[in-house]
Amino acid sequence: MKRLILLSLLTFPLVTSCNSYHYEADDNETRDYSDYQEFYLDSLDNFYDQNKQEYLIEVYFSECPHCYETRTAIFDYLDKYKNGTKEIKLYLFNIENGTNPKGEENRKLFKQKPNNYDSEVLKNEMIRTKPTRLSDTYFIGAPSLYHINEGALINLEIGTQDVANYLNYL
Repeated sequence: MKRLILLSLLTFPLVTSCNSYHYEADDNETRDYSDYQEFYLDSLDNFYDQNKQEYLIEVYFSECPHCYETRTAIFDYLDKYKNGTKEIKLYLFNIENGTNPKGEENRKLFKQKPNNYDSEVLKNEMIRTKPTRLSDTYFIGAPSLYHINEGALINLEIGTQDVANYLNYL
């Protein structure tokens, strides 16, 4: 019993601190991903070929709590793009949960991550090598924001706060 109490006390700060630094999600958000169908990618086939010089792709999945927290920043950016105050188009791709067949299939299209990987190392590798094919690109987690220019990856942001900050920066 003492071990259970000690374990719960040790994990409590991890759970609460995880939520303490996230982008401030608006629980009153009324917009939904389905409101932005014109920005959807139907598949990953044209990930690096969207007939645009420069664009962004947010990779998310509906059941992802971190993606849920990022949605206000995503929707704000898309609204600004639609009214002309943002110039770089943002596409949306629902990768689906990795536990269902479609999500598993989508993840297999990306480069396989090594065992015991470090997210920052993989991210920096991609930014340095500027992949031009999905098979050379890692999917590290959701939400992810891929910034592509002239058919090559030039930046990647992973996680609620980094995605929101990058969209605000652009």
